[in-house]
Amino acid sequence: MNIYDCVFVGGALANDFYKAKGFSVGASPVSNAAHFEHLLENEHVYIPQDVTVVDSGGNVRVVHPDELKADDVINDCGPETLVKLEELIKRAKFILWNGPIGDYQLGFQESSEKIANMIIESNAHSIIGGGDTASLLYSLGYESSFSFLSTGGGAMLELLLKGTLPGIEALSRR
Repeated sequence: MNIYDCVFVGGALANDFYKAKGFSVGASPVSNAAHFEHLLENEHVYIPQDVTVVDSGGNVRVVHPDELKADDVINDCGPETLVKLEELIKRAKFILWNGPIGDYQLGFQESSEKIANMIIESNAHSIIGGGDTASLLYSLGYESSFSFLSTGGGAMLELLLKGTLPGIEALSRR
């Protein structure tokens, strides 16, 4: 938070933020990770304003996070969120993206595709990470459209945070 002007949290991790805000997340997965309340108070942290959900009957609809029903599963962000992201991406000089926004393996790749196109059209330096993100971008033929694309998501974030990785440390001791 001390390095970036804004941080957008999407995908399954956003469910933890909704839960921390007191919203029901329906039947969406959540982790038992650390508390996120302090991040929600930061004006530079953004979570989806609207989400695409599927209910137990297979019906797909877009709702605001406070409108989720018990059988809804969040699968992607919604169109209002994409408008906000487009605004942020247009102003960005540097973009770090880790992980697809929607559950693209279930067919919810539209938002991730749109975000990829926004980044490609921007003038920002772009570092993209994560195996699922890389797989999606390769399937679209976008792999050479970013400044750097890594299949390592968590490892990439750890390297950027700590400046090294256990494997690098082990090799440097040899």
